[in-house]
Amino acid sequence: MSPKEPEISSPKILAEYSEEIIQELFNVKLPPDWKILKKEEKSELLLKWAREAFPNVPDSLIPMTVGLTVDGDSGISMDQKPDWLDHEKFLRGQKFAQDNIFGLYFSVLLTLFSSMSFEEGFKPLVASKQTSEPYKAFKRYLSTGKRVRNWYTTDPWTKGTPAYNDMRAVRQGHVIVRRKANTMSAEELTKAATIENSLSPTTDVLLEDFRSGCPVTLPGQCPFAEKSKSSVQFLRMHQCEMACAQGGFFCLGVLCPEAIGIHDIKQRSRDFLNLWIKANLRNITPEFEHMMRCLTIGTGYYFTDISYEVSLLYFAELMDIEMPRLRSLLSYSDWIRHKLAKFLMYYVMRVPQVKKFLNWKFHRDLNNALNFSSEKHAELQEKSDKVMKSAISKNNSTMILSKIKVFDFLWTTVLLFFVFYTFILKVME
Repeated sequence: MSPKEPEISSPKILAEYSEEIIQELFNVKLPPDWKILKKEEKSELLLKWAREAFPNVPDSLIPMTVGLTVDGDSGISMDQKPDWLDHEKFLRGQKFAQDNIFGLYFSVLLTLFSSMSFEEGFKPLVASKQTSEPYKAFKRYLSTGKRVRNWYTTDPWTKGTPAYNDMRAVRQGHVIVRRKANTMSAEELTKAATIENSLSPTTDVLLEDFRSGCPVTLPGQCPFAEKSKSSVQFLRMHQCEMACAQGGFFCLGVLCPEAIGIHDIKQRSRDFLNLWIKANLRNITPEFEHMMRCLTIGTGYYFTDISYEVSLLYFAELMDIEMPRLRSLLSYSDWIRHKLAKFLMYYVMRVPQVKKFLNWKFHRDLNNALNFSSEKHAELQEKSDKVMKSAISKNNSTMILSKIKVFDFLWTTVLLFFVFYTFILKVME
C-alpha cells in the first residue's frame, strides 16, 4: 500500500504569510490594501521590511528571514512539478551525487551540527524522542540514509518511484510533527525537549571554545532569536527552518568540496555559516550535545565509526573556529582518526579508484544495515542501553569518549596505507 498524501486541509491559508508575525517581527503596520496585493508585491514589501528591521543581516539571508513568517508546508501537491525544474540539469545533479555519495553523506552528518544549533528548531525533534538514544538514532538515520539514496537515484516527480514515495512519507511526517508542535505552548515544548541525564560531559568546555572562537552576535543578526526578546511567536517548522534543513544536503559540498572528498551561490552558504551558525554555537545546550552524540554513535553502527569529538572538530575546522579545549579532550586514537579522515578526504579521494571503492562500501554497509537480523538489532539495543546507563550514572566523561576498536583501527590504517601508496603512484605517473 502506498503512503497517503499529506493531509493539508487548507493549502492557500498555509502558503500565506502570517500577518501577526510580520507586524511583530518587522515592527510594521500592514497597508490597507494588503489583502488584495499580488504575491510579488507582498514579497517586495516583506524584503524591504526585513532589511529595515534587521540591518545586520546580509542580503543573501534576507529571503530566509522572510521565511520566518511562512508555514513550512506550501500546500502544493507533489504531483505539480515546479516551474523552475530543469529535468536535464536535475539528472546531471543526480549523477554528481551518485559519483560522490560517500562524501556527500559524510557532509550531511557533519552539517547536522549546524542544524541542531537552532535550539527552537530542533526542540520538536528532541520532543519526539525518536533519536534521543543511540539505537533510536541508528534506526532513524539509517532510514534517512536510505531515503537520501533514493532521492539521488530515482525520480521524485514520477509517481510510484522510491524517491516519490519517500518524499511523500517525509512530508507527511513533517505535517504530523508540525501540527503537534504548534498545539504545544512554549513551556510545554521546552519541557518535552529537556533531556534529564543527558550525554553531555563536554558542553561547558565546548561553550568556552565556541564563545572564544565565534564573534559576538550583533543586534538583530539572528532574527530567529527575536522570539526571546519580544512577543513574537513563530510557527514551528516554518519555511526558514525547512530551508536551513535543506541546506544541510549541499552547504558543505558547495563551500568545502575538498573536505568531503569532492575534487573536480557560494556567498549565501558562507553567510549562513558565519553569521547564523557561529552565533548559535555560542549558546549550545546539553540537549545539543546529547542528540549529536546519539547521532554519531548510532550512525557509527553502520557508517563511519568516528566519535562525537572528532566529528565536531572536523566541522569546527571547516568553520574556521579554533577549538583548543576540544583538542585537549581527544584520545590518542581520536587524534589519529582525525588526521586520517582529513588525509582521506583531502588527498586520497582524488584517486578515482578510491572514490569508487568508498561509494561501493557505502552502498554495501547501508544495505547490510537495512537487513540486520533481529539478533543484531538486539545487540545494538544492548550497546545503546549501556551508553544511556553511563549518562544516568554520571560516569559518562570516561565512557563516552571514543574507544577505538583495535581491529577496525588496524583495518583502517592498512586501507589508508594502501590508498596512500596508490595515490603516490598516481602522482608519479
